[in-house]
Amino acid sequence: MRRSFIWTGMLFAATLVFGLSTANASEGGKWSGIRGADRDAISTETGLLPSWPEGGPTKQWSLEGIGTGYSSVSIEGDWLYTMGDIGDDQMVFGISLANQKIVWKTKIGPKHEDGYGGPRCVPTIDGNAIYVEGTEGDIACLNRETGKIVWSLNMPNDFGGKMMSGWKFSESPTVDGNLCVFTPGVEKALMVAVDKKTGKTVWVCDAGGVNFGEKGGDGAGYSSIVVAKLAGTRQYVQFFGRGLIGVNAKTGKLLWFNNTAANGVANISFPVIDGNRVFGSAAYNSGSVMVEIAKNGANFEAKELWTLGARDYSNHHGGSILIDGVIYGGDGQNKGNPTAIDAATGKLLWKERRAPANGSSCYLYANGRFYIRFQDHTMMLAELTPDGFKEVSRFTPEFTDNEAWAYPVIVKGKLYLRTENVLECYDIAQ
Repeated sequence: MRRSFIWTGMLFAATLVFGLSTANASEGGKWSGIRGADRDAISTETGLLPSWPEGGPTKQWSLEGIGTGYSSVSIEGDWLYTMGDIGDDQMVFGISLANQKIVWKTKIGPKHEDGYGGPRCVPTIDGNAIYVEGTEGDIACLNRETGKIVWSLNMPNDFGGKMMSGWKFSESPTVDGNLCVFTPGVEKALMVAVDKKTGKTVWVCDAGGVNFGEKGGDGAGYSSIVVAKLAGTRQYVQFFGRGLIGVNAKTGKLLWFNNTAANGVANISFPVIDGNRVFGSAAYNSGSVMVEIAKNGANFEAKELWTLGARDYSNHHGGSILIDGVIYGGDGQNKGNPTAIDAATGKLLWKERRAPANGSSCYLYANGRFYIRFQDHTMMLAELTPDGFKEVSRFTPEFTDNEAWAYPVIVKGKLYLRTENVLECYDIAQ
């Protein structure tokens, strides 16, 4: 078992949430990327088991050979995609759901060298292509049926990109219209948009010497971009090393920023969008902030509406979810204490002071219930409402190697769990 107290903070590029897309999160039986098409971890799946039998739902199959890593999966049709390290190479995998076999694997870059093992990116599906980011900053477009690389570039080499701290690039690229967008995280290339078909640069966001504030660190964070329309303008919202930012989707201009929830170790959780408001949360004594985005003439402002201290709500990784005006998620560094916050006021509605399982937790919402995967591999079905928390069912999968940090995914009544070199599929349909 490879363990690191600090590294649990670095797990996800992954890790919050309302954006715009041309389809809903589950997209009629597919899951096009990290936390779904809208990156809100909300699935429209229905007809799921209201509870699980003792010992858990029926496992349909498992597949070994996807390498070391914490990447979750994306799914469309009979194809599933993920990433992992094998030997000295970092690989992208195309897997057939029809026969549960690896159809192709393509090297995207070198393995994750520092001993914590593998990529965190979830391949983003768009048409006949997938888009990936390697831990050394390699960005690539691949044909999703053959695995052939269509184009590639490298953020450090091509844009001077760097990480806010010593761990590797973890973002999942964003595809929006004709653009593929990603975050080098440096002043002259805070964010970059390229033509998704050719990789040719469309715009580069130059921060222009802006003083973002004292908190955090220079460079990209471990979150991914969320697409949102704020104050009438389509924007790419990100939680980078110095905090929350909004970038004009058409021009690449930096529109606003907020430094309050940033920390110098790891900003991981995805932004959560609530109308014209943006919520951000981080661990390492950071806490949370809700800002409202407004336009003042030609400029944009990010007005702080409320904040919460680190002891109130601090989402390490695994994300927060907004349901009917309430923010739900796991609180605490290396913890996943279920918590509910009124999004309008910042009032802490309730918090379980003792988590029902150990370690940080990943949240997914489907069929009116929460699917929570804890770091100790506990998979839980729960009801979270403004009034409180109720555990419905739990089970522990057969494979429990290292930390369970990869997001759970539900497509067509099947629950997919990635655990290092193994992918498991469980039947949770009624």
